[in-house]
Amino acid sequence: MKSKISRRLVIDASVASSSGGPDAKQPCSTRCRDFLQKTLEVCHRVVMMPALLAEWDEHQSKFAKHWRTIMAKKGKWLLPSTCESPRLRHTIGNLTAPEWSETEVAAMKKDVHLIEASLWSDRIVISLDDTARTNFARACTVVPRIKDVVWRNPATELDLCVWLENGANAEDYMKLGFTPKTKQ
Repeated sequence: MKSKISRRLVIDASVASSSGGPDAKQPCSTRCRDFLQKTLEVCHRVVMMPALLAEWDEHQSKFAKHWRTIMAKKGKWLLPSTCESPRLRHTIGNLTAPEWSETEVAAMKKDVHLIEASLWSDRIVISLDDTARTNFARACTVVPRIKDVVWRNPATELDLCVWLENGANAEDYMKLGFTPKTKQ
């Protein structure tokens, strides 16, 4: 059953570049394709800020390019002029050792636009980059406003199409700030 809820999703270029066409056989390619297709069918929308759009333009697969055209024709392609948060960028850029390596900070700075776009919209990021997810989850202690951002990976999480159909609700375990409760 299709959801009546239309979420605004931030879909990383990693998903666009990995999505395969109808003949794709690799699990990552088919899962990314199926996720994009389900996003279209359920009528969710995609938030595409300039930095992310540039990544899509450079890395999208043939399937993703066709999908993107359909999404745009249906008005499901949202292009805010800016979602940038100078404060967030400053905080991430000033994380220092020994807690943070230069590599980790540089990687977060490279992907901070995903977080910014999610904060502008429904706080949902779809990406294959589990390292970025881990880094941003660690950063929640310094940047508490990102703790409610949902980060999902269509290549490794098999329930994403059902999740989309059911309204793409934010469960606690999906959020960057989630900490499992320990049994006492």
